[in-house]
Amino acid sequence: DRIYLRKSPRLRSFGYAGQHIYNLGIVTRKRLPLLSDSDAAEYCSYALSAACKKYGFNCLAYCFMPDHVHLLAASEEGDSVESFMRHFKQLSGHAYKKATGEYLWQTSYYDHVLRREEAIRPIADYIWENPVRKGLVASRFDWAYSGPREYMLGLSGWKGRLAGLKTLQIRL
Repeated sequence: DRIYLRKSPRLRSFGYAGQHIYNLGIVTRKRLPLLSDSDAAEYCSYALSAACKKYGFNCLAYCFMPDHVHLLAASEEGDSVESFMRHFKQLSGHAYKKATGEYLWQTSYYDHVLRREEAIRPIADYIWENPVRKGLVASRFDWAYSGPREYMLGLSGWKGRLAGLKTLQIRL
């Protein structure tokens, strides 16, 4: 029998720290619809807020789907996305395991660092429209587990939220 070691999906030549905007994806254990439970989604919401606060990230868009999570997050302080994601998954996973006795997440996560020429809004729209594309709701506003609502509704723009990211020249 052979033992296969999982290859890291992270780029070796990139430090994953500094002022960047990340499009992130996380999958539940065995892709089970574990986030269909409102308590599980609440654990994730709390963990996301805590991880953002602890590591200086701004959450620009999120959507907790039944079997995966989409995040669009900007690092303000230059902290590592790896630390941010580890904290998010650890907090939410611990709360879930305490409540159910089961693991919540698969190992690792998907990441894409936005390039300077990439626009934020189309990526956020993609994230928010996910429940509509999957046939779960008729409108993105009907899905309880996505936000931030002030961005979805256009009540608050990203320009003010991203003002501290001096090194970024991302189109909104």
